[in-house]
Amino acid sequence: MVKDILLLLLGAAVGAVFGTLYPKLELYLRKRYWGSVSKHRSNLLASVDIRKWIEKYYTEKGKLNQLYCCRLGRFDQRIPVLTVKTWCQRRKLGKIPIIEIVNTPPQEFSTDMHLLKRRSSMGQRMFNDMALYPDRVDISATNIMIVTRRCKYFPIASNLIRLEEELFRAVDKSFVRRHRTPIRDRVLSSLEKASQYLLKPLSIGCATVLRLATNEGDKILIHRRSSQVITSSESIAVMPCFGLEPVDVVAVDQLEKDVLFLNFVKEFCEELFGIDDLISMSKHRQGLSSWILQFPEAKMMFSAFESGSALANLLGVGIDATNGTLILAIEVYIADKKITDKISELIVGNWEVAKPTPDIPVLELVPVTSNKFELWHQADAFSYPSAFALSLAFAK
Repeated sequence: MVKDILLLLLGAAVGAVFGTLYPKLELYLRKRYWGSVSKHRSNLLASVDIRKWIEKYYTEKGKLNQLYCCRLGRFDQRIPVLTVKTWCQRRKLGKIPIIEIVNTPPQEFSTDMHLLKRRSSMGQRMFNDMALYPDRVDISATNIMIVTRRCKYFPIASNLIRLEEELFRAVDKSFVRRHRTPIRDRVLSSLEKASQYLLKPLSIGCATVLRLATNEGDKILIHRRSSQVITSSESIAVMPCFGLEPVDVVAVDQLEKDVLFLNFVKEFCEELFGIDDLISMSKHRQGLSSWILQFPEAKMMFSAFESGSALANLLGVGIDATNGTLILAIEVYIADKKITDKISELIVGNWEVAKPTPDIPVLELVPVTSNKFELWHQADAFSYPSAFALSLAFAK
């Protein structure tokens, strides 16, 4: 009798301890597992294996000449960006909008929550806000128009990640057997196929070369991307880098109607100055518009463009061969040194910028004459959209 009672008490004690420790142990093991997966992914992204695999893939398809030959300094190599010469002509932005939003209800697409949860477990962040995806791209030597439609972001992220995961499995040497790439073969095997958008929705990504006038000459803002971003994580990149969200259709001023301009100003405020209030505010409105002017940093950029002390050019258009993203390479030149001083004084970066380490600055104004651009390019340290944009910016 006493023995049975003691056994019951012992069982209850063990159960209580196990019940308390098991959730903590499970959480610990999950963190260790996803930390290992994330580390393996980071090592793969930091290697040259992806670029070399893509170069071989398009060589076998007879489309190597469609991969952009990126030159920075005296060093050039092909990078995973599909484009052609007519897509890479400098065009002044501002007078004629290049983004058209089809005025239809938001499109409905499926979401792969399994893929999104995997990325979330690796510490990556995403928001299911309304976004724009490319429906049609019309580019000639004299004209450009990107026709877009609206949908939630999770379906865009699903397709983007689906293409990336297929690529990573094909490249990863830790797999014994060679993985095939049926999705890539169907929708991304050439520029012709990629620009037909046989897979929808995909992303639009703007890589902005922010060139600032200073007393020591022009400098370009460079940052190291956080491990929390979905694409090009932990790479070196221009700033800001952003997708597109809709604009309020009731806007009346020309600048307030310009999708590209308003999204640039929003991301300028968020990424450089950490004004993440813009994210939550966008969720409760029909789209971007003049309400953004309540932020002094946004008002500063509006005034700079209206006065002519800030100028914007579309440098070129390409398609990221790793995930199908339509890349808009943009240059924004700020000639007013007072604005440069203000930016230098206030800049802090947001969660999309990596945390600083003793040996690696995460935010840096790099002189345009610096050899760092060439060295980073040689080391495959740049995100591919950023390398594409910088190469076009320097090819004046």
